[in-house]
Amino acid sequence: MIETSTNATELKRLSYELVLAWKDRNHEFLNDIVSDAFTLVSPLFKGTFFSKEEWMKMIMETYRLEEFEFHILRIMDFQDCVVVSSQIIFLASPSYSGIAQEYLILDVWRQEDLKWKLICRQPTFIRQAE
Repeated sequence: MIETSTNATELKRLSYELVLAWKDRNHEFLNDIVSDAFTLVSPLFKGTFFSKEEWMKMIMETYRLEEFEFHILRIMDFQDCVVVSSQIIFLASPSYSGIAQEYLILDVWRQEDLKWKLICRQPTFIRQAE
């Protein structure tokens, strides 16, 4: 279910641009769109929480996005925040298997100074893509 509200349309665009900015190494855009209060909840590290700075370092310095396929699955607009569920299949380097990975992503966005900012992200590993 994808909502058709103005917020939902904007967040659909921003969600895609966020992934594209990772691929293009656009640190300025990512720094602007991710809230300073951002938290990444990582199931890969047993529920570890990462700050904006830690996550930015991880995606800008450790992992280079080589290719991706991105789909919005659901957008829930609560006016003061928007929850975006998406699917991403990607190949990043370094890759320990050389095989693309599939994740479901749950993002929470809120407005700060009249701009949408990513406040929380929780990726869930689904499988190695074939």
